[in-house]
Amino acid sequence: MISYFMLLQKKYGYDDKVMTALKKIIPMMISYYGIKYQDIILEAILKTEIICCDASCTVNMVEKKLKGFVTSIKDDSSSYVTVLDIKFDPIVNNYIIDDVNNYVVISHLYNLDSPKGIAILTKELCHVVKNYFKGFNLKDDLIIKKVGMREEVFRLSKKEDIKGVMVKSSNKGLEEGLTLFDVESITSSILNDKYVEFSYDVVKDLAYFLHKIYSFEDIFQSEILKSSYLEEEIAKFGLWETFNSLLDYSMSLEDMINDVNCSKKEKETLLNSKEKIKLKILEVLSFLTMARKKEEVK
Repeated sequence: MISYFMLLQKKYGYDDKVMTALKKIIPMMISYYGIKYQDIILEAILKTEIICCDASCTVNMVEKKLKGFVTSIKDDSSSYVTVLDIKFDPIVNNYIIDDVNNYVVISHLYNLDSPKGIAILTKELCHVVKNYFKGFNLKDDLIIKKVGMREEVFRLSKKEDIKGVMVKSSNKGLEEGLTLFDVESITSSILNDKYVEFSYDVVKDLAYFLHKIYSFEDIFQSEILKSSYLEEEIAKFGLWETFNSLLDYSMSLEDMINDVNCSKKEKETLLNSKEKIKLKILEVLSFLTMARKKEEVK
């Protein structure tokens, strides 16, 4: 592990603050996800450059400078960015991915030696790991990106400078909830104290319920190795699409609630809608819990 950290520092020229954070996070991620995922975790992080912004730049500014087919999962504080070198090969009459470059970008507002800074970097590294194995798939003029349970589909253009338009996005809420669960667990272990994420509380609470219904290993396989287990288990009760629609809607409601332009009256209406969605999600989880118990009895 010492030689691995030396390689990381030599490859990217990280300063002591970044290295100190990585030396805390990476071993704890391996401990949390399991030794069987160690190679994926180490390889994924080794192939990802961490960029810590200074006061003169923002996460968006860094992303705009990147060249290629750029996709990202981001918020105001951080971003996980993938840059693909995609070409159209007339010989095979199809697109090919020549190269993939990964970046984690952290806002200057967060210090990596603070609990929040550790949590933010942990969150983005979780995205990195969940995207690394079978993260991209080309099918005709579509490119399918998977980060854990989250799936995004882009339609590509046959141009020299290939661009893509997103035509589908699914399971965003489910993925966010499971990742927030992971971040809380890993960060709490690093700090040796309880760490709590306050964003997207509905989808995060949902993740806690799922971990009670299904095993950690089943969930990690679905997230990291892109197993279809979790989807199949929920889909066999006819609840997969409904379940994810509720979660995605919950996230969009929270985004609107936190919008600085949201009026007090609008916020009250949105909070009421959020509570109704939460109850519907709990109904689905209760059904899944009972269904699982019936299966175990058989």
